[in-house]
Amino acid sequence: MFGPNFEEGDRLRNRQPGDPEMVLELPDDDPLAFDNTILVLYGSDPSTQDCDPDDIQKISILVDKYDMVSRFAFASVYWFAKYAWADDPEETWQLTTAAYWMQNPDAFFTFMAIEEQRVHKLANEVKGKGLCLSCFGRTNHGFTSRVKGSRPRSSTKGPLDLDDDPLLSPQQATPQRVVTHRNRISSPHPRSSTATPVSQLGEARPKDFSFLLRPEIYHPLTPLNVPVAFRNPQKQPNPEAPIEELLASGHFRAAAIAAVQELTGSGASGGINPTDSKRIFELLYTRLACLTLIDATPLAAQEVKALEDLNDIRRYVDETTGEHLVPWELRVLNVRLQSLGFGDYRRAVMSYHDLAREARDRISKAAAQHDNSARELWKARLYDLGIQVAGALIELEDLTGAAHHLSTLRDRGDGKMALTKALLWLHLGDVESARSCARQAMENDENVEKLILALCDMADAEYETALEAWKELKESLDDEMVGVNTAVCLLYLGRIQEGRAVLEGLVDSGLSSHTLLFNLSTMYELCTERHKNLKLKLTERVAGLEASTAGWEKTNSDFKL
Repeated sequence: MFGPNFEEGDRLRNRQPGDPEMVLELPDDDPLAFDNTILVLYGSDPSTQDCDPDDIQKISILVDKYDMVSRFAFASVYWFAKYAWADDPEETWQLTTAAYWMQNPDAFFTFMAIEEQRVHKLANEVKGKGLCLSCFGRTNHGFTSRVKGSRPRSSTKGPLDLDDDPLLSPQQATPQRVVTHRNRISSPHPRSSTATPVSQLGEARPKDFSFLLRPEIYHPLTPLNVPVAFRNPQKQPNPEAPIEELLASGHFRAAAIAAVQELTGSGASGGINPTDSKRIFELLYTRLACLTLIDATPLAAQEVKALEDLNDIRRYVDETTGEHLVPWELRVLNVRLQSLGFGDYRRAVMSYHDLAREARDRISKAAAQHDNSARELWKARLYDLGIQVAGALIELEDLTGAAHHLSTLRDRGDGKMALTKALLWLHLGDVESARSCARQAMENDENVEKLILALCDMADAEYETALEAWKELKESLDDEMVGVNTAVCLLYLGRIQEGRAVLEGLVDSGLSSHTLLFNLSTMYELCTERHKNLKLKLTERVAGLEASTAGWEKTNSDFKL
């Protein structure tokens, strides 16, 4: 079980015939830690997968002492991945020492977080910086001495040496064993005195994002799913138009193409600096968001994989400020698209909760600094994440869980949360719970209350009552969905021509949402067998509308073509 390179093993190996019988002693070993070590080694207790940092540290001491590092490689990777974001200083120290003894460079880099430097720069939260295990084991100088404005260390001994460890008791400290271990892991090839020195940790180094500029990442966008009326060259935007202008006029397909051309350097503007993270992520967000708006979400779910793990602090966190380089909007969009791309919706729920944890931390810091604008911004982002979690649960088909989650969220006074809850309850078929949401909305917005009750009447097949409610709402609420639901009520009451006229009137007024066009196309199918001609004429009418930020170009699916 044990490796050969420990004191008792040497004694047993060098024992000569005729020597007195030798008793193997395990001095100063923690009995519980030793028991856990055996359980992990033989996989006999699943609970050892959930060891806390203190247990992990104690196990790693034994693993290192008895030369079992290679046998614990798999278990240690699982432990360190679980605690990748430990914030408690003591837990961070325990995990750092454990990673050191387990010889796990990636975990050591993450957990080290340069505690020496963090003490001096706590206000700037320089927590994203890590240290290479090899560099740590070979350095002869303290790292804070290289940071401007910090006091040089009084000793050149590494902070992980046990005889200097203030967190371990005298019984746990074993200087002799550490020296032996140092000799065992030292490189057989001495380093040259001209080796490249470790770069200064306070030094800002631009990050290279050229891996996001490769043309093979991005898919060509075919116009075959776009109706002919929208492919008219006279109605297409200027190829030289800036992306901001394309977005303002609702030309999302053209904006997605222009974003890729700038990213890959295939456009007239030439290539982009691979260290210009701000512009790169702006273009990438434009690309992915526009793909979702033109019904090309599957392509976006594939292209977003190029970002890999946005929690990688070495790649995506600014070394100087500790701020994440990726804009918040892209980080939120990335969660859903990656869950679609990898087919793992549970991953989305976990990632949203990670972002929510960060948002709460930002709210607390903004409140402490009396920065009300930042506090309100992060509160709005946290509120949005709550809705996103509910959406992810719905995609997991956990509708009951989504309803329970929404019940824990507070309404911000605009009635939006009450409406969201009511729609979910109606989707579940629980009309009474939806009506209770209407009573909650009454305190904030009377129109939201009436809207929910009208939907409940439709769910109960009370179309006459619902129709009167929609007509009353139309007088006080200028909303496209009021008109669409009015038309649906007319359809179920057998007044299909009136319903069709209502929807066509909405199109003539300049509205063209997917819901409106899809329902009107359905009306055409119910009115005549020659519905295709009516749909084609509808595409021409919509293509003739003025461009707006709501989106001008449509797809065949909008018209059921």
